[in-house]
Amino acid sequence: MLETYFQTEEMMRGVVQEYSVRRNLWQEPEMTGALSIGLANGLNGTTIHYDNLSKRITWEVYRNTRRRGMEQQFGDLSILVLVQFSDGSRLEGVAFLESKRVYPSGVFEALHTPQLTTIRHSAPYAQLLLCDVHQHPSPNWAHSWVPPTNFHAMPVNTAIPLVDQHIKDRLLYRNCIPLAAQILTRFLWGLDLHFDRRLIAKVKEAMEDLPEYLNVVQVFYPDQRPLRTVIGSDWEPLR
Repeated sequence: MLETYFQTEEMMRGVVQEYSVRRNLWQEPEMTGALSIGLANGLNGTTIHYDNLSKRITWEVYRNTRRRGMEQQFGDLSILVLVQFSDGSRLEGVAFLESKRVYPSGVFEALHTPQLTTIRHSAPYAQLLLCDVHQHPSPNWAHSWVPPTNFHAMPVNTAIPLVDQHIKDRLLYRNCIPLAAQILTRFLWGLDLHFDRRLIAKVKEAMEDLPEYLNVVQVFYPDQRPLRTVIGSDWEPLR
């Protein structure tokens, strides 16, 4: 897994360099879209080697053609994950992430409790994705092999009481793990996902006030095949 982890971190660093330095587009919509495409380009078709097993990944990314520019109740980014296990059982769930960027002041100035509370009401397991132009460690995920990162993830439910105490700067990283770790060690194993069938159906059909970007991820063993997944026509494939 370490090779995939480092490659994912390198891709994320490249996204930040491209959009914050070269294009001067350090805004959440552009960063979220570029991050989704980068994850698809880097992980689609790959095999992740864990300690005693291997998993194959397919990763596709879509943009919601009906909901661009609208205020979201579920965050900026959704990840639909389908996991197959060796005994034939499976999990299908969806993760939601609300992204916030750090400002030159070192503060996440657009981070406000009312929006986070709305997202928590709609998606109790949603994650807050903190985007930084500089790489920083996640202190509570400080394994010797983990490099500093530009993207930190924490539960929205954890963020709310901290923001209520006016903690809106990089001190939030104390309660984060790197996004690459969140994806590779939690989402891809069916953790921190929403399994409500009605909510999953809404995501597939691009109904209601859903995130602009949808990532469809399948995780399966080398002797298995991806499952058939049908999503609505309002989701536009991105390459």
